[in-house]
Parts: sequence; structure tokens; C-alpha cells
Amino acid sequence: MPARGPQAVRRMGPLCHLLHRSNAAARLFFLRGYVSARFRDSNWLAQTTPTSVFLKFRSYLNYAMPDSDETVVFIPYEEIRTAGLLTERVASTDLQGGRTTLTNRYVEFDVAGDVAELAKAISAERAKPAPAEKHWYGTVSTLYNDFPVRIVAPSFVQVRWAAVPGRKQFLRVLSPLFKSRRL
Repeated sequence: MPARGPQAVRRMGPLCHLLHRSNAAARLFFLRGYVSARFRDSNWLAQTTPTSVFLKFRSYLNYAMPDSDETVVFIPYEEIRTAGLLTERVASTDLQGGRTTLTNRYVEFDVAGDVAELAKAISAERAKPAPAEKHWYGTVSTLYNDFPVRIVAPSFVQVRWAAVPGRKQFLRVLSPLFKSRRL
């Protein structure tokens, strides 16, 4: 059985270190879009005004999609019946039998108005193909399957929250404007 851990690195010598460094460089190369997306102007999820909240249902990771697409929904506070926090845990088993639990945290809005148009817009956003980007090495299309807003019932809009400020602080800002509840 081949040696593993630090002893294996010592036995393999400089070649192993070179391969390890090139692997790190390759990872950084492929993650550059993921990292740079966090610093773009398109990286926002919700914005509040004195009369409403704006929710962006396109992921900040899909910044290469056209800016002309409609990707923001306007919800007046008077149309929000309640808002609350929701935590979803999804357990799964991988091929080796290991168990993994994914935790998603949401801010959930119960909206009095019709959300059919929003549901249609979200479905259209999910169906869009990735835009082609030309590079010196060829044409590449990248589309992240990251959808931060979903409709789960006729009137419930859920926003997957992994943003700063935290979802509790976001609800604290909104709570004087409408009835808030904890789920």
C-alpha cells in the first residue's frame, strides 16, 4: 500500500510539490469568476426603501447574463402579510454511503398580491441558456445553477439568505413596517 500523508510527500520529493502548486494554480484559475463576482455591483439580493423591498432573483454568480433582463421584483410593504425565518435541512447519502446535511436559510414573505408574474419570471430565468464568452482559447459558456428566490405556495416567496447583513438583522429593519413572525 502506498504511503499517505506527509511521509508520502517527503518520499515523492520536489515533483509532488510542483504538482501540488500547479493544482492550486489551476483551482484559482477556475475559481476566478466565482471570486470576482462577489465584488461586482450586481452582487446584491435585497434592497429596502421606505415603502417597499426589492428582491433580485438572479444570482450574483450569473453576472455575465444580459443586464437588460428583468431580474428584480418590487414588493410594496402593504402587500406583505408576514415575513419570517425558515431553516431547511436536506440530508443526502453519497455513493460511498456517507451522509451529508445541507442547511439552507431563508427569509420567507407571505405576499397578499398575485405572485404568478414573479413565478413566470423566475421560470424564464431558469430556462435561459448561458451566454457565450469568447476567449483566446475558445468560446466558453458558464451558468451557475444558483437561484436565490423561489415561490413555494400560491403566496409565499422565499429568499435563500447567505448575505450580509444576516437575515435576522434584515427582518429587524423591516419589522416596524409590517407584521413579522419567526418560523
